[in-house]
Amino acid sequence: MEDALTGVRVLDVSDGVAGAFCTKLLATYGATVIKVEPPSGDPLRYAGPFPGDLPDPERSCLFLYLNTNKRGITLDLSSAAGAAAFRRLVQSADIVVESFAPGTLSGLQIGYEELKTLNPRLVLTSLTPFGQSGAYSDYQATHLINCAASGWMYTIGEPDREPLQSGGLLSEYAAGLHGAVGTLAAYFDAAATGRGRQVEVSTQEALQIVAIYDTTRCSYTGEIPKRSGTHFPWMIAPCRDGLIGCSILTDGQWESLCAWVRPEWLTDPRLSTALGRRQHRDEIEATLLEFFRQRSRDELFYEGQAWRIPVNPVPTVDELLQFEQHRTRGYFVEVEHPIAGPLIYPGPPFKLSTSPPLLTRPAPLLGQDNGAILCKELGYRAEELSELTGGASAGTAPSNG
Repeated sequence: MEDALTGVRVLDVSDGVAGAFCTKLLATYGATVIKVEPPSGDPLRYAGPFPGDLPDPERSCLFLYLNTNKRGITLDLSSAAGAAAFRRLVQSADIVVESFAPGTLSGLQIGYEELKTLNPRLVLTSLTPFGQSGAYSDYQATHLINCAASGWMYTIGEPDREPLQSGGLLSEYAAGLHGAVGTLAAYFDAAATGRGRQVEVSTQEALQIVAIYDTTRCSYTGEIPKRSGTHFPWMIAPCRDGLIGCSILTDGQWESLCAWVRPEWLTDPRLSTALGRRQHRDEIEATLLEFFRQRSRDELFYEGQAWRIPVNPVPTVDELLQFEQHRTRGYFVEVEHPIAGPLIYPGPPFKLSTSPPLLTRPAPLLGQDNGAILCKELGYRAEELSELTGGASAGTAPSNG
């Protein structure tokens, strides 16, 4: 049974998380993704953590995670020979994904205007911190800067403390996800019309759209949202054996909470409205904290859900690997890497009933497919590879010594 994107050919010349995650999603659902790295390798190869805290470009946890199901070659795009080989690859590609600063590819004579003359159906997806235009388009950014520029950070944290960035690299993954959606929209249009296009993704905008209601509300009411922290009605609280999360968002959930925790609250006129409950939040929180502390996570989870209240344990990361829901759905997948060994990866973000995606191919070794793609597919001689790839051999990994 073919996967949903079988037959779609993608060249990934991006570095960083956003572009790699964009193409990872495409590869997960069957696209042939060729990771095109510089001779020194994608910088993510040098990002930890590493087993034993020993840096190794073939054992970077982040690189291995983001590049499953991909093939890999090296090309020196700054050289005339490398750029020429890339143009030949583009002729049989459907999609190119890149994350260079605006204008970089054009300076190498492989920008969209040049490439579309070789392949009019080509979709070029460009992911940068601030997009291809605008006052900030040439600026660089990290995840912290993306959180700040998008307004996301302003609403996170305690009201009397400085704002916080989100955990992980949410902005990069949001950009990669929106990049995949935009890429597929352009690809299917090109398949129907024969005309490709450039898709541009601003990481800052991709994150801002997640919190778009805050800006909409401000424009509508003039109200500037404030940081509320993790307080009632959205609580993260300690219990007997860890942490529990609980949200009381509707009158029905409040009534269930009262019946479960403190029935007399139901007849307290001070607490009959959401506004009244916010005004007496400290009193409610004190009672809930004491109630939670006396019970385990499992007790609170099963009892709270029985009352139809959104409540759930806050698991540690190692507990997530054993989470019953993930185990019964087969979410985590083990993939064997020839150097890093067996590793456990999160599975696909959605499932298709007629073509279930599988993680079957580990991330490529540096230059792993140079021989198969550059020699067998494009016809280069083995002795020409050094000029194209910076010395990586035809189909073998460089030494890790």
